[in-house]
Amino acid sequence: MKWSERMLWEGEEVGTWDKNYLGLCDHIKSWSKDPSSQFGAAIVDGRGNPVSLGVNGFPRGLKDTEERWEDRALKYPRVIHAEKNAIFFAMGNLEGCTLYCNGVPCVTCAGDIAQVGINMIICYEPTEDYLKRWSVDDTVESCLETGVKLRLVSRDNHKVTQAFGR
Repeated sequence: MKWSERMLWEGEEVGTWDKNYLGLCDHIKSWSKDPSSQFGAAIVDGRGNPVSLGVNGFPRGLKDTEERWEDRALKYPRVIHAEKNAIFFAMGNLEGCTLYCNGVPCVTCAGDIAQVGINMIICYEPTEDYLKRWSVDDTVESCLETGVKLRLVSRDNHKVTQAFGR
């Protein structure tokens, strides 16, 4: 079943802090040196306090050369996704936290998110360009099976366009 057929509910407007954290992800994604895909992530605890931030980039100590960023075969096995960097940079327990990001996490990051106890992901709905390059089906399936709630939000009106999990 395709991800768009798994939707549970829609139409709820996200809160001010959700908008703020999505805006923060849009800001910090510019810190990434990736010329084609810039992602930002923020982890927030159950009281709404920021816990960690992350952007997609190479591991500490690996040279950020233009050649590596321009060559997909060199880039993809080396890059650490924004969600995973946010998890790595966190200094405490992430049980019950929410992860915000400006794109739908990949299925591997969705597994990492579940493994550390984050129970909700709030991100922008995928664009047509995003869907041409990345799959969302496996991420939705992973979130449903692990119990991680996934909320896809419209960039235009900040309403939840699709939600998975309760």
